[in-house]
Amino acid sequence: DLRKLAVELFNAILEGDSKKINNLTIDKKIGEQVHVSTAVTFNGLNDVMGLSSLMLAMRADDYEILILLLSIAIKQFTPLTPRKKKEGFIPTINNHELMKLMKQNIKPG
Repeated sequence: DLRKLAVELFNAILEGDSKKINNLTIDKKIGEQVHVSTAVTFNGLNDVMGLSSLMLAMRADDYEILILLLSIAIKQFTPLTPRKKKEGFIPTINNHELMKLMKQNIKPG
């Protein structure tokens, strides 16, 4: 269950257990990993606070775990395929050139 694994991840962050964090994330097959972008809601005395794993590590003041989580997030991130840039010059026409053509009775297009 993903919720149970997310709770395990958050407990590992609070415990500072980098080995367990790796076991729950990048050591597992894709599709079975807990994503470090997971967020959980804690019910406090006067408020309800949603925290991501990164925020939890920051609040726990654990620099090493935060760096570990960031490195895992980079490995888990799948970027969108970038658009191919068109190479070479693409001719364009500005409004002034268009007006000159129209005065000469030339219809662009």
